[in-house]
Amino acid sequence: MERVVRPAGLVAITAWAPSGFMGGVLRLAAGRHGSAQPRVRPERWGRFETAFLHFSGFDDFEMLEATLQMQFEGDDEMWELFASPPGPLAGAVRTAGDADALREEFVRLAAASRSETTPGVALDVEYAVVLGRRQGLGACFPVGATLIRPLP
Repeated sequence: MERVVRPAGLVAITAWAPSGFMGGVLRLAAGRHGSAQPRVRPERWGRFETAFLHFSGFDDFEMLEATLQMQFEGDDEMWELFASPPGPLAGAVRTAGDADALREEFVRLAAASRSETTPGVALDVEYAVVLGRRQGLGACFPVGATLIRPLP
């Protein structure tokens, strides 16, 4: 990624925290989708080690933790968002033999992230913000160097 960012540029991504609610939902989807060991594991992007590995070529690397509160009128609305396309459980619902059991497991998973301070259902969902910065032109060229640009 660092090769395509201009000097003094910034790359920022967000990723669900693997130990949080969405990390659990992504693992639930992968486990029910029929693949015992999926090649792509999106919940890993929220791990410091994975982010550092992919952002190690940047001059500056930073990872921040944040929380998003998702609010729903009830369990039915919450399930519909996650189980309908393009929700993370849509593929698992299509291939699972027992969608009701999948829903029960999902609701149990959501219970650990519920916030009791709002009416309806509110989930506190953790995510990471990963930032990679390149140094500016002054840091990339020695003193006295001239940047040559093509003529317009």
